[in-house]
Formats: sequence, structure tokens, C-alpha cells
Amino acid sequence: LFIAIILLNTAVQGFSQTIAAGRNIAFDAHWSFKKDKNIDAKAADLNDADWRKLDVPHDWSIEDLSDTPTDSTILVGASVQLIGTGMGTVSWTPADGLSCTECLDPIATPTESTIYTMTVSNAAGCSASATASITVVPPDCSPDFPNAFTPNGDAANDQFQPIGEAIESFNLSIFNRWGQKIFDGNTAWDGRSNDTFAPSDVYVYKVEVQICGSVLSTAGEVTLLR
Repeated sequence: LFIAIILLNTAVQGFSQTIAAGRNIAFDAHWSFKKDKNIDAKAADLNDADWRKLDVPHDWSIEDLSDTPTDSTILVGASVQLIGTGMGTVSWTPADGLSCTECLDPIATPTESTIYTMTVSNAAGCSASATASITVVPPDCSPDFPNAFTPNGDAANDQFQPIGEAIESFNLSIFNRWGQKIFDGNTAWDGRSNDTFAPSDVYVYKVEVQICGSVLSTAGEVTLLR
């Protein structure tokens, strides 16, 4: 935020000077001052009657400063972009997990819950701050296994596979009621066996799931409904 002091003496009309809150600048007593309509400033006599000063209030701050999101929750390893607004020099703290600390829009990948502070300052010495709180939660390391699915092509519950946001990979095997393996792969089962539609029935699955840095092996039953 800046204050432009406009001097109306015809010899130097249009001259301007920038000063920070709490500072002052002195002029000969013959100068007159034109105040901006948004500036609460005054000309006051000093001890020497031949000089005056312009006082600037101390509570001025940088305007239109904000950041989004102000609060966010992410999983460990996930990222969120912080979007700041403000005119001046930008500084984000702490630096941990940020892609940059002197830009308006850093990408935050914190490993633990963190409150980031964005401070914007200008050449006049004014500054202001805004904060963004990022809550980091651990992933759910327990995958879910549906007990039924309906591969009828309606794009709803058409496939069978382990479900979990922290799953890294998996290998799935499907067996019919006679123990014959009819599917094996690292993708979801779409209810087909050798490119033909498997009939409605109860099938046995065995699966190895890579999740949260470890391997989970389990087995169960799933019902195919047509």
C-alpha cells in the first residue's frame, strides 16, 4: 500500500513521494497538500514554524490479501494447490512441503498437518498475512471386497475388484464352484470366462493386494448376478 503526496506548487506540480505507515516527510510551510479521498492524513506544524509534516496512520495494511483453500484435508502423499492474492513480495512459511515459497500459488505436499502463512510486503514497508490450514490424514489400509456384482453393461457395479484409496496394485484370481480357475489378472473381473459371459453363480476369489507398502493376501466369495 502506498501514499502519494501530491505537491501543488506550480513549479513542481505533479511531483509525488511514497512513504510507509508511521513515517513522515517535511516540506516548507508554503506548500499546500491535496489528500487522496481514501487517505486519512493531516498536515501538522513542527517546532519550526517554517516546516510541516504529513502524518500517516500506523494501522494501514496491504489490501485484498487472501489465500484459498483456507482449510483442506488430504491423504498422506497427496497435494493441494494454495492460491494466494496480493500485491507485493510474497513469502510462505514454513517451507516444508511447498513447491516454492516466493510465489503466489505453491503446491503443498505436507507429510503432517501444517498451517501455512503467506506474508505479502511492499517497498513502503507495509505487510499483511493470511493462513491456510492443511490437515493430513493417514490412508485406510484395509481394502473392501464387494460380495456381489451385476455385469449387465449399465456402468453400475459391472466389475469385481478390491476397493480402497490406498491400493497400489493387486492380482485377482476367480474360481467356479468346481474349483476351475476362470480368471486371473491384475485388473477387475468383468464377469467373463474365456470371452464368454459367466453364468449367475457364487464364485471364489483369491487376491493379493499391495497396499500401504505391504502385501495383503485374502480369499472370499462373490455372487455374480445377471
